Amino acid sequence: MLYEIMVRDCLRTFTRGGMPEEVAREFFHRASVAALRRRPEGHRRPAGPEGIRRSLLEEGAYGKYRAFQTANRARRAVRSTVRTGRRRLGAQVRDQQYRRALRRPVDPFSRCSPPTGTAVSPATRPRSPRSSPNSPRTSARCGW
Repeated sequence: MLYEIMVRDCLRTFTRGGMPEEVAREFFHRASVAALRRRPEGHRRPAGPEGIRRSLLEEGAYGKYRAFQTANRARRAVRSTVRTGRRRLGAQVRDQQYRRALRRPVDPFSRCSPPTGTAVSPATRPRSPRSSPNSPRTSARCGW
């Protein structure tokens, strides 16, 4: 448990430290030596990116670790861009659906429209089960 905390803190300090290149290289080397020296017998690395980070630290592979960081940043940027694009596309689709619904003609004989001259408020809304929005006879868009 203590080993896990030490390695996590070393990697976090290295990643977020904002150290000059020479200092960062020396810090990584010293952290690598400390990780190898204090590694418990039979210790297994976690899976995924965290396991890759720890194996690179234990190898003392500074250049590979920096390349992994760059690749991971690029991967995260692509995922963020894709997410943003999906969100925008969804908003455009919903906007198109709304505009298409506005262009449809209103059916004056529809059960969904309130009687002519009736004020539209929850207090004057009909309360029969047939006109309930949850009724199977009434479409989901109707509130009458």
